[in-house]
Order: sequence, then C-alpha cells, then structure tokens
Amino acid sequence: MISRGTVYVVDDDASLRTSFTRMIQMEGYDVRAFSSGKDFLVRRWDRKPVARAEQTISAQPDDLPVDLAVSADARWLFILKESSGVTMYDATTLLPVLALGSRHTNWRSLAILEGRNEVAAGNDHGVVAIWNWRTGTLSRILGEGGEDTTISQLAYSPASRLLAVLPFEADEARLYNVDTGKLHCRLPTNN
Repeated sequence: MISRGTVYVVDDDASLRTSFTRMIQMEGYDVRAFSSGKDFLVRRWDRKPVARAEQTISAQPDDLPVDLAVSADARWLFILKESSGVTMYDATTLLPVLALGSRHTNWRSLAILEGRNEVAAGNDHGVVAIWNWRTGTLSRILGEGGEDTTISQLAYSPASRLLAVLPFEADEARLYNVDTGKLHCRLPTNN
C-alpha cells in the first residue's frame, strides 16, 4: 500500500497512542507516535526536504505546552501552556500573534470554537475560560470553579452552539451553551 502521508500522534496514554496509531495506519498513513513533548518543543512538519522541515517553538520548563489546536483553515495554531494560558501563532511562520491569559492557571485542555472567533481552555480546578481571539479579551468563565477536578477534554459543536466539558474521573460530561455561559445539561458517563 502506498502511504497517503505521515500523521504524528502525541499522547501520554500508551493504549490510546497504540489504538490511534493502528487506526490511522489502517487508513493508509504512516504514523510517528510520541509519548510527550519532553524536549520542551512544539514542532511543525511539512513536506519540505528534511533540512528545512522542522521549525520549533521553545517553551519555558516552568510553563510547558499541555495542548494545542489548529484552526479549520489551518491559518492559526493555538498552544495552551500550563501557567500562562493560550498563545496564538501564525501556523505558517510560527510567529506569536496574541497571548490570551487570565488569573487562572494549571491549564490542561483546549478547543477552538469554530465560527465564533473564540478558543476555550479548561484547568485543574473545574474552570473553563473562553477568549475572543480577534479582540484578545476574556469572554466568559464557565463551570463551578473551586472544584478539585481536571477538565480533561473539551469539544465544541457549531451546530448546537454547545461546548462539551469532560472532567477527569467524573461520572458526567457537562454541556454548556456558549452564548449564555449557562449549563445546558449533564450527561452520565461510564467511568
């Protein structure tokens, strides 16, 4: 089978990394899997010759990247750093464009709210912050705050305008209306 290209998988969970690798390989892609970004770099790979293929964005050891997302048009790269929050980069040049922060820290998960010019990040205390990346302003804070639960995953549905928030080791997923910031419902999970 001829390869359709290379996909890079980064996940600290070995079983997920193996599952993703096998699934992607079945679709005809070569896969390079990594367990972490312990070299403190975020890398961009492209189809250029190896000598020119790698560009890097350095990070401080006390403010490591914990999540990243690319806009649907592949123009913007959003990197979530543990302490400082979200930095928006031009995805072609990897030059920083905007820093989005708040008084909260211990960030863990990131999602782009496509069609809204917004990006959301969840932290270790049950807080989800939403910023408008066009204006650089904090739009709203979701969640109960003060919880001792890590927001492990965020997913946005443009059609319903709902943001799914999955706390780590919780027995529910929470859906928030991003227009109002109100909790829409809680869905039980099988953790």
